[in-house]
Amino acid sequence: VNAFDLTGKVTVPVTDKTPDTTGIDTDQYTGTVTWETGGMPHSGAFAPTTVYRAVVNLTAKTGWTFSGVAAGSFSYSGAQVTNTAGGNTITVTITFPATADTNTHIPIGDPSVKLYLNGSQTPLENNGTTLIAQGTGIFTVGIDDTITYTSIHWYVNDTWQPDVEGKTSITLSKRTPQTCKVTVEARPQGGNNNSGTHTFTVQ
Repeated sequence: VNAFDLTGKVTVPVTDKTPDTTGIDTDQYTGTVTWETGGMPHSGAFAPTTVYRAVVNLTAKTGWTFSGVAAGSFSYSGAQVTNTAGGNTITVTITFPATADTNTHIPIGDPSVKLYLNGSQTPLENNGTTLIAQGTGIFTVGIDDTITYTSIHWYVNDTWQPDVEGKTSITLSKRTPQTCKVTVEARPQGGNNNSGTHTFTVQ
């Protein structure tokens, strides 16, 4: 085997996107792709500001071999690559730079998405604050669920919440005294990406 450049054969991780596990198929070898972060397997959308590693297991096609291929032969432009030496199979790891911080893309200066508390018909004041009495339950922050959105991202204290990706509401606990800045970034179908923010103080 002498085709060592894997650039473009594995899709670069992008914040909020689903990992691409499409197999590799070249004239010389085929391959499978899995993803890891922090030494653990990864599934689900890529998180912001996180380093991900693609583990690529390659198998030589008939007439080709990895025998004689030295460790460190493979490459990927803009990423760190290591590979084992091998015969019919070889493992390549591609460590990509940390994903982008999605928060830098929230158009806070142009908010137009209204937030509602517990299904109320009255929108909350953008950048305002609401007091919540501490209790044993939850409170819900939502947006207009009669609108069709192409994307919805929720953030609590500027941290992306992947578990509610695409949902029109988020639930927060009343159990612990806390202050939570809730931001939603939503794109209505056929519209622009906009946001809304409100802060809740549980006391």
